[in-house]
Amino acid sequence: MKKVQLFEQYISGSINESVSFDKKGIKAKLEDKVRIAKIAVEKWGGSYEKVLATAEASLKSGKLPSYKEPLMVQGDDKQDNYDIFQGRNAVQLAEKISKVIKKYKKYEVEQSSTGAAAGWSGTARATVGGAIEGRSNFNPGGKRDFLIAVTCGGGIDRSVKDKMFQEIYELMFVLDQYNSSDGGVMFDYSSGTNYDTIGLTNTAYSMSNSRQLIDIMNK
Repeated sequence: MKKVQLFEQYISGSINESVSFDKKGIKAKLEDKVRIAKIAVEKWGGSYEKVLATAEASLKSGKLPSYKEPLMVQGDDKQDNYDIFQGRNAVQLAEKISKVIKKYKKYEVEQSSTGAAAGWSGTARATVGGAIEGRSNFNPGGKRDFLIAVTCGGGIDRSVKDKMFQEIYELMFVLDQYNSSDGGVMFDYSSGTNYDTIGLTNTAYSMSNSRQLIDIMNK
């Protein structure tokens, strides 16, 4: 059974515990990823040196890889709590995401439909979404729930989606705490005919203030 992060726990963190969602925050997270990657190399050997090299290259350039090939650094341990549940971190992330969504809202289109995938009846139709939406405690169909996510309708131009998702990935990366034990808080991307989804996932917890996060992102 998933645990709900209590609102009291959520807001108990001090202002000093909040993170930065700018280049400074990305650099700090990349430094931590390099540290964890080095632990992975020590634990499991040379097969993880490529991940370390990728993390070090990102730190040196200050640029993250594509959201389609996110930086997944193994080696860290399962934790009792994660940054997304500390202080106002999730709220601040939602506020940043809301600005990106607002920027790309003009590219929304009307919902449509298309022929269903192979295996369905010849008359079956699949919905093709046209909206951009912020979501929380959301599962588009999978083992892991999204604590906070953004969906982009399949009818929206792919180049627009790619630009928007990259901007959002760089915000979410700051709160990514992937580990090789239970996944931790992990960035994920899923694709479908109706919509594509990116966000931060977790198998054990959900957000108690999901309604607040949704309202902030979609205001």
